[in-house]
Formats: sequence, C-alpha cells, structure tokens
Amino acid sequence: MKDPIDWRNDKTPISTHFDDIYFDVENGLAESQYVFVATNQIEEKSSSSLVVGEFGFGTGLNFFATAQEFLSHRSNSQLFYFSCEKFPLSPESIRKALSAWPQLKSLVDEFLQYYFRLPKGFSTIQLAGGRIRLSIFFGEATEFAKNLNAIVDVWYFDGFAPKKNPEMWSQDLCQLVAKLSHSKSSFSSFSSAGFFRRQLKSVGAVVFKKRGFGRKREMSYGHFEALPPKQARTVPQKIAIVGAGMVGTQIASRLNFRGLDYHCFDVAPQAAHGASGNPLALVMPYLMSKNSERIFFSSSAFGFQRSAYSSAFFHPSGVRHHFFPKEKTLQLSSNLHEFFWPEEFCEVHSDQVFFQTAGVLESKKYIESFWNQDPPRLHLSQKISKIENHGDTMRLRDETGQLLGEFDHVFLACAYDVIDFMPSLKPLLKRTRGQIAYLEDFFDVPSAVSFGHYLSPKVNHLQVFGGTYRHHQLEDGLKRDDFEELENSFHQFFGKKIHLSKGRASIRCHSQSNWPLLYSHGGISCLSGLGSRAFSESGLCAESLVSYVFNEPSPLTTTWERFLLKQTEK
Repeated sequence: MKDPIDWRNDKTPISTHFDDIYFDVENGLAESQYVFVATNQIEEKSSSSLVVGEFGFGTGLNFFATAQEFLSHRSNSQLFYFSCEKFPLSPESIRKALSAWPQLKSLVDEFLQYYFRLPKGFSTIQLAGGRIRLSIFFGEATEFAKNLNAIVDVWYFDGFAPKKNPEMWSQDLCQLVAKLSHSKSSFSSFSSAGFFRRQLKSVGAVVFKKRGFGRKREMSYGHFEALPPKQARTVPQKIAIVGAGMVGTQIASRLNFRGLDYHCFDVAPQAAHGASGNPLALVMPYLMSKNSERIFFSSSAFGFQRSAYSSAFFHPSGVRHHFFPKEKTLQLSSNLHEFFWPEEFCEVHSDQVFFQTAGVLESKKYIESFWNQDPPRLHLSQKISKIENHGDTMRLRDETGQLLGEFDHVFLACAYDVIDFMPSLKPLLKRTRGQIAYLEDFFDVPSAVSFGHYLSPKVNHLQVFGGTYRHHQLEDGLKRDDFEELENSFHQFFGKKIHLSKGRASIRCHSQSNWPLLYSHGGISCLSGLGSRAFSESGLCAESLVSYVFNEPSPLTTTWERFLLKQTEK
C-alpha cells in the first residue's frame, strides 16, 4: 500500500489524502504540548492511571508528547492511550517525521520495534516497562468509537481541517464521545470551528475558546458536566493465582505492572511443569479459522505478545508458514491477499506467508526466569482443593483442608483443572495430548517453518520438531507412534529421513469454540482453553481479563469481547 505522505523541502510531512500538513516541523512538538498536553492538564493527571482517546494518530506526535509528560512523573500509574488512523503511515515515515525531536528518540525507537498496522480491530502494544498501553484502530473515527471499551478521561480531536476531513468532526462522532465520557472528561482541539463547538455543546459539553498556538488565532477546549461520574477503579489488594504455567505467568506479569500483591500456587514441584514447559515454542498468529475476527484477534494478540516478551528469551527468526489442505479449503491464502496485511507484519505468497517478526520463545526458561525474580510469591507442590466464598474474600484450602490464605480475588490459570472449581465450564473445554521431538542431527533452517507440524531453528544447541495432536489419548508419556508421525511428516516435507527418540509429551487444554475462554464472576476469574496458542495470545488475554476485573479500559474491541465472553454467560 502506498504511503499516504509527501514531504515539503524533504522535512515537513504532508498528507496526500487531505493536502494538509501533519505539523509544522519547526514547532510541531511545542504545538502538541500546548494544544493537547498542557490544555488537558496531563501533568496534574499523571499521578493516577489515565485514559486518553485520540482522533487522528498521524505520525504519533501527540502520543509521544503525552507519554513523555506522563513518564516524567514517578508512580505506579498507567497510561491507556487509544487512537485511530484511517490512513496509517509506514514505520520509515514515522521515524523520519519525528527525527526533528531527539528527546523523543528512545520512546519512538521502542514503539517502532513493535508497531504494526492491523486491518481490523486494535493494534495494541505495551511500552515503557508496562506503564503505557497503546491501542491504535486503523479505520474510521466513528467505527473506532463504536469499538472502544473504555470511559475516557481526555480527548484529543486532531483530524485534518474540518473542510478537508468532515467525517472526523461529525455530530455522530460527538454523540459517541459523550457516551464514552464522564463528568470530568476534558477535550481540546486546534479547531475553533463554530459548528464543531455547537455539536459538542449539544451533547453536554462546556466549550471554551482560547488563543491558538503560534499564528493560529483560536482553539477549542472544554469538559463534560451533565454526565455520570467516573466509576472508581476496582483494585483487589490481595490476589491469588492458581497455576504457574504460561497463562499464570502472564497474569502475574499484568499484576506486576500495576504494583499489586499476589501469590501463585501450583500443584507441580516446579513452574512450567505442564504444556507450558516445552523448551521452545512457536510464536505466531493463528490462521486456520473460518472466522476472520478470530484471525484479526490472534494477530492483535501476537503483536501485543511480542512487546511483552523479554528479548533474552524471544528469538524473532521469522516463521515461514506453508498453507496446508484445511487452510486451502478455507481459502485462507486468498483471504490474506484481500485483507491489507502491512509489510512490517508479513509477506504473503500464493502458497505460504512469511511472518518476519514471529519466531521462537524459550518458553520454559522465560517462565522460570520470571518466577525466580520473586520466589516468595510462588508456592510449589501446593494443590488447591477448595475455594470458599467467605463474605468479601475467597479462602483457599489444600487437600487436608488447611487454610492457605484469604484473598480478595482468585485468578484460575490451571488449564483443564479450572473445571474442579467451575464445573459449568466443562462443556466449553477439551483436552488433547501433544508430543514434540528434539532433533539430534540439526537441520539448518534460517527461520521457523510451519506446515501443519513445525520445525524451529537451532536455539542454544536445541532444535524442536512438533507437534502431534491426540484427542482421545491423554497419557503424557512419550509414544513411538507419535515419533513415527513426525518422522514421516519431516521426510515428506523436507525430503530427508530422520530418526526421533527424544522429546516431550504433555496435555493441552483447548476451548471448543477455538476462542480463548475468559470468565469472571464474583471473586473468581479464569483464563483457559488457549492450547499451544498460549505462547502467542495469553498476554493480551491476561491483560483483558485483569482490565475487566479492575474496571479498567479494555484492549478488546466490542466485537472481540462478545466472542471471548459470551461463552461464560451461560
């Protein structure tokens, strides 16, 4: 897709769609700080978690100006920044446009490392050690507002001039903004157009004008009054996690970013004992679905997961995925060509797709490293047999009935064992046995290869080939039949005969719908049913579940939330 930008004197960025500049390269940052950051009192609001909604991401200048101000204040607060952009820029154009301000470089570099343009839904990443969560919707402003699951504290109206971009300043959009605001929500815009101010007043806003920046005579700003107050953020003070695999680790990571106290219990003698304990795992989007929303959600989750993993354990070698018969039946390859898949995301060919930012995770080492940083919070060889509702708290007991503690909230991250505490979820989950093999004679591949089975590149003297799926065999020991299936698959695809004898088998938990299962009721929440996709999707799912429990803005679109949560309404 052609980059919708041109350059005046090779410096000033100009939108080719609207024939208007993004900003004045000499004073762009100062204007953003004046019109949006200072006018909305971001400095004063940075002591607590802040939700910003923006119309017109453009080069990201407003975001970086806001993030810079927010991060200058030391606290455990988080910035939830939502924006939309109908005509997204390439990473190269964003870097060039913002190069005039070296004080933004470190944050811009981190952003561009994970930036991706998803054709539908939110492209969500975390930055600054988890203090910032950025979600960008690439589409119409009204669709963005309709899909937003958040009550917003501060609004930035920063579309191009109303005469050139009328959709960004419509009455419908102002009405949606009011629905997503509270009694102290503020807003600002460089525009002082009379029709825009009248529209805001008609939906309950108090609107003011003041001197604009530089040569601009006036700008608009204001706040909402005749709206309900913002609901208080619900933060449990003492939290329990049941399960120290990938899902439990991701939930704990989300709690860490919020500076919260938690304890994790696992029946095994070590973390990552179950299916999460594979030494190498593939991290890539899930493609085999008839539901395009499922593909988009997986792509968003994959993008978020990349920003959540430590570079010490994630190896972005790329994944070359060859379409196999079931996917061809679904006409997946043609669907991928029809969608706008940006160059920074993947390269699409007739029989394969190459995800250049996907790769391999040293999953067991990643999980163990996380828990080794704070071992007192992890309680191993500790089976939870009963969870009792005791007024405002939940009591956890072991097999002998001994009380292990009282907690304000419990997160279940124990795969299929969640049914021990929530029997009603049993029809929604299923188990499969999977086996992977360790290659003793390394096979040279520059990137991971996926074709129904998958082969990792060599990582720290280890190469993995897997995995099998057995729906009716739930023993976790190694089986010769599985090794033979993998040997035949390897020979058929790579043209080389191999003998396999070493590996690992485990039981995975999947949801019947192929969507992750998120559930929250009373003082208990659970995240389950991801199977092997936990390595690529558990981060965004955990962030969504924690946000739901704490009454925080959701990284899920309204459509995705219906798919993820509707199963639990039964």
